[in-house]
Amino acid sequence: MTAQESAHVIADDAEALAVAAVLADEFRTGAAERDAERRLPRAELDRLSASGLLAVTVPAEHGART
Repeated sequence: MTAQESAHVIADDAEALAVAAVLADEFRTGAAERDAERRLPRAELDRLSASGLLAVTVPAEHGART
């Protein structure tokens, strides 16, 4: 992701779950090979970063630690 690009903003918990499911399906492909070859999944990390999931916050009433 470049400086001009920004991560998607997740609107709600349903979207977060949907995005996570899509990414899990995408990342599953080739995972065994990446692991066996000890390759860092750079493309997958970029995709995760752009997805907005890394910016999701969890309210304290739902178990977040402050």
